[in-house]
Amino acid sequence: KFIDALFSRKLVSQQSLAKMTTIRDGFGMGLAQFSFDGNMAYGHGGAIDGFISLLDYFPEDSMAIAYCSNGQIYSLEKLVFGILDICYNKPYLVPSFYEITDPKDLNGYLGVYTCTQNSSRINVSKDSTTLVVQTDQDSPLPVDAVAKDKFSYNRGSIKLDFNTAQNELTVTIGEKVYLYKKDLNFVPDISDNNVFGNRDEKINNFTGYIYYLPRHSQRLPDFTGMKPVGKLYVNYLNVPVQDYRNGFPGISDRIEDYAIDYKGKFYVKENSDYCFMVGSDDGTKVFIDGRLLINNDFVHPMEYQLGCTKLKMGLHSIEVQYFQGPGGGIGLVLRYKKMEDKLYQVFDLSTFFPITVNNSDTTIDISIGDELLFEFNSYKLSEVSKQTLGEIKRVIIDKTPVKSILIKGYTDDIGSETYNMKLSQQRADAVMSYLTSLGVPEGTMVAKGFGETHPKIPNVDDKSRKQNRRVEISIVKLN
Repeated sequence: KFIDALFSRKLVSQQSLAKMTTIRDGFGMGLAQFSFDGNMAYGHGGAIDGFISLLDYFPEDSMAIAYCSNGQIYSLEKLVFGILDICYNKPYLVPSFYEITDPKDLNGYLGVYTCTQNSSRINVSKDSTTLVVQTDQDSPLPVDAVAKDKFSYNRGSIKLDFNTAQNELTVTIGEKVYLYKKDLNFVPDISDNNVFGNRDEKINNFTGYIYYLPRHSQRLPDFTGMKPVGKLYVNYLNVPVQDYRNGFPGISDRIEDYAIDYKGKFYVKENSDYCFMVGSDDGTKVFIDGRLLINNDFVHPMEYQLGCTKLKMGLHSIEVQYFQGPGGGIGLVLRYKKMEDKLYQVFDLSTFFPITVNNSDTTIDISIGDELLFEFNSYKLSEVSKQTLGEIKRVIIDKTPVKSILIKGYTDDIGSETYNMKLSQQRADAVMSYLTSLGVPEGTMVAKGFGETHPKIPNVDDKSRKQNRRVEISIVKLN
């Protein structure tokens, strides 16, 4: 009765009602406006602590909808649109209330699908328990689960049917049916914590330098001379495409016009050809050893580009520049494979260094594979090993209240026990000497060689012997 009296001018004058319904930027004076199938409505709503209310009025039809609930678990938009479908004699699909409760239940659907009738592609990802689809031209769309392997969008106007056994997706739009095939060379994201980074710096991860950009930026900036507003750290880049209004995963609620310049180093154990694949919404560039390998710049939906290069054994640098412009979606994934491999996998910097770190309340135990520190049968530190020890000192030792440090050297079983004991001691001494040169107090450290004793696993082949050749650094914390 209230809204009917308002629009019947029983509560306010015609002039006041005209002011209330004059819409600027989607709002009038006390009223908002929305359209359903060409029918215009005015009203208002509110929500707090799980209480939701809504009042809308369609003046052309003298029809009002009033809604109030507590503890709502069903989408208000779906509920109201369903009521309006019925009121305007439109087809109405009774909800199935099929629910996905475990994000892992969506993993079988994830990936990139290519249409068999044309060259269009669909990227399927997830946001918690919601499946998200995005075509080459559109923003990401969250779809509703209606049954096992069946999803829909916009009250059933678009239907998606997955056949996971055949790696197929059938999309029905009205009377048109499209068949999509899954790209089996693409390893989908199946993890449930995908962020651009966090504040926890670890050994040999990406360091991302954050920049705020001018409004409506359309491409990556030249970072030269720009001052970052912050830093973040992450082992891998694996943010699936999602609505930009979700914010800046892992960092803040900023949703547009920012850039991140990720820099890191990785160690290649043998000469080989490597291929990298980056997918982003919006733009990215990938540099290997300072050389541009992939240019995926400018504003666009989730788009993938490839680049291949020869890498020699040793240490290499990688830089991934990313920006998010105005609106749309956000997403950033980086994958790689050796040329002879079939599948791309997530490029995780931590897997490219033979280092493990175990941190407890009283100790920090670091194990370093000897190929990162020494040449075979040598105790001379390489440049790569010096950089690695420098990172250990900066990231771990400098940030830890240290009581004592024990540096332990180990070898495999090739050679005599006497020779291996001497070599392991020389290697432990070399590590201690270099840490001393970096400023670690010598009085806190002890170096000891253990030779071929205490192998991690039996010395039965080259692979097992490689794991047993190592240096361990055990840090005992104060208190």
